Amino acid sequence: MTDCDSQHLSSTAWSFSVLEWHHAPLFEAISSASIRTMTHWCSRHLAMLSWSVANIPMLDQPLCTAISSEARKTLSEMKVVELANTPWSEAALSLNDVPLLSSIASSALRTLTAFPAQNLVSSAWSVSVLSYGDMPLSKALSASSLRPLSEYLPNHLAQFAWALAR
Repeated sequence: MTDCDSQHLSSTAWSFSVLEWHHAPLFEAISSASIRTMTHWCSRHLAMLSWSVANIPMLDQPLCTAISSEARKTLSEMKVVELANTPWSEAALSLNDVPLLSSIASSALRTLTAFPAQNLVSSAWSVSVLSYGDMPLSKALSASSLRPLSEYLPNHLAQFAWALAR
């Protein structure tokens, strides 16, 4: 794993996570190599690794801390899916990195209307699960949800209603 770059490390973690193949030595090697090189990662690879870690049934706190720290540094380059997936990962891991969430909330407020329905729903779910009480973000999520019903899948509506009701 020492010769792998950010794309290979994040893609490998993502692939094994999707396959639900949780091999502790492999993820420890990915974690170690990632932490060593993470200061040079782009936001896409950070978000992909964050999502992958959230789908692995073992919490690697040093890796999560490193991802959060580096994600704050790459916030200005985050695209919509990264702005939605990073807080989703935090929520799935029951982490509550307030500085990261506050930074993402500020960025998301400017681009929320561009969020596809799935990303909007996952953002609302994340805010709700983490009990992250950013009122401007909560109000913007509610306002952005007022779209034609055809943009939503039935499960999106149920998840959105659940998130807003919490």
